[in-house]
Amino acid sequence: MPGARGSICNRNAAPSLRVGLLRRFLSKATGLSRAQVTRLLRQHRTTGAIIDRRGAPRRPFARRYTRADIGLLAETDALHGTLSGPATRALCARAWRLFGDGRFERLARISNGHLYNLRRSTTYARRRGATPHPARPVSVAIGERRRPQPFGRPGCVRVDTVHHRPCFFPREQVDAKGRVRKRYRHADVMTPCEKLQSLPDAAACLKPGTTFDQLDAVATARSDNEAARALSQARERLFRSLDPAA
Repeated sequence: MPGARGSICNRNAAPSLRVGLLRRFLSKATGLSRAQVTRLLRQHRTTGAIIDRRGAPRRPFARRYTRADIGLLAETDALHGTLSGPATRALCARAWRLFGDGRFERLARISNGHLYNLRRSTTYARRRGATPHPARPVSVAIGERRRPQPFGRPGCVRVDTVHHRPCFFPREQVDAKGRVRKRYRHADVMTPCEKLQSLPDAAACLKPGTTFDQLDAVATARSDNEAARALSQARERLFRSLDPAA
């Protein structure tokens, strides 16, 4: 109400004061900054209208990763269960360099940060669909789970389904206080077979009659995505055979 105590705009106030109060009110109501409100008011006084100039740029930056690349990333994540960024980058690099899949040429050079940007895109969400929340660890009363203790001996690995794919092998360093620090580098992402081959005198750790050429032939018989797809199909057949209602 005009003249009321505490009103936003008082008729008896100076014009400059009323304009300042109106600008602060508009900034508060619209969420725009004071400079933005000032520019819009100047535009209205000059042209008699306010034009929304937001939109796509005239010369947008060229897209490095296409929709096909994002769809390929979503397919890889679905097959392998959405691994960490470095492990997914290693899968893409292996698909292009080791198995010769030209579709992965651009994804093989992707950075870790931009990989997560693609995972947050709308195209990725439409292709991948809803992803389940990560399961929380639960206590198992029938046994105890612990990591293996190889005591520095090669060849002691747990045999499970995750060793169809690359994983981190951290390097341990002892600091000045005697604490063991683990360093995770992208160069240390490899499959267990590759890790075994990187050890000194690794051939002496194989069983008699087994060579790394034979292991490499088995490891490269299928690509990582083909092996993951075959694993998923075998798991589904196993679960269906165990289901009495099936």
